[in-house]
Amino acid sequence: MIIGTLKETKYQDKRVAITPNMVEKYKSLGFEVMVETSSGIGSGFNDDDYIKSGALVVKNKNAIYKQADIIASVWAPCESDYKKLKAGQYIIANFENKANCEVLAQTGVTALALEKMPRISRAQNVDILSSQSNLAGYKAALTAMNILNRAVPMMITSAGTIKPVKAFVVGLGVAGLQALATLKRMGAIVYASDTRAETKEETVSLGGRFVEQDKQIETLRNVDILITSVAPQGKPAPLLFTKKDLEQMPPNSVIVDLSCANVEQKGLRADIKLVQNMFFASDVANSASSLLAQNVFNFIKENGGTDFKPKLDDQIIQSVYLCENFKPRKDQ
Repeated sequence: MIIGTLKETKYQDKRVAITPNMVEKYKSLGFEVMVETSSGIGSGFNDDDYIKSGALVVKNKNAIYKQADIIASVWAPCESDYKKLKAGQYIIANFENKANCEVLAQTGVTALALEKMPRISRAQNVDILSSQSNLAGYKAALTAMNILNRAVPMMITSAGTIKPVKAFVVGLGVAGLQALATLKRMGAIVYASDTRAETKEETVSLGGRFVEQDKQIETLRNVDILITSVAPQGKPAPLLFTKKDLEQMPPNSVIVDLSCANVEQKGLRADIKLVQNMFFASDVANSASSLLAQNVFNFIKENGGTDFKPKLDDQIIQSVYLCENFKPRKDQ
């Protein structure tokens, strides 16, 4: 059986779904591995790395579309490339909830959308949302601290004392908790808020100060950094803070919105710096690719390896499949 991966072009993503060390693991299962040239460059892996690991590196991605039994990629092929797919292929990728399932099903492929992975304990080792969100939260915190015109920790010097930065993290999923932890490690005073009551304990365990929902606006008045990451799975991200709310933040504040929708963008005060980025994991592509590639490998190995055949009565497969053998998923 042949597994292939393509060079990512969507969103200028630097990640890759198969890393050189994963090539060796796939080959140990009996796979042949095809890689489009330069696929790993953005993650720090060159073609020679893949060749040394035993992969066949090809210049024309059409060869992969034609020969691969499984195509694993960060982002699914665009609809204009559906015609290059062949019946019987498996496509394992992030479809962003935007796949045209009726058209995709007509190609005869089985499409498995990794962004739909269920949040259950049995799926932890194949959950790309968690592995990538963890790194996104880390990078979001670093970005905010880098943009801010202040030192983050308290510093006591002969010239005087610098007060620690105050930060507010709203949305305590994987990304939010990692952002909280990173800011705290760097010496910030961190406030955090979420609609789920159980996150209060997690906040305290990481050294943060939990903020109830009705105190969020009040908290904005006292923080230098705001990081938001509220994006319910499969649903549009909500607007949490309006321009009027954000006007209360101190001068030269920094806002990092991982959902690109949690804060109102237009008309913000000129001194407030806003970063909206849904793909922070791509900015740490080497680490992100290593984790994502392991997630994909685990998924393939646990569903038969070279005898890959996902069982539609399995809860994980029921969650991720979009279409199978000319049958689109009914709820798409």
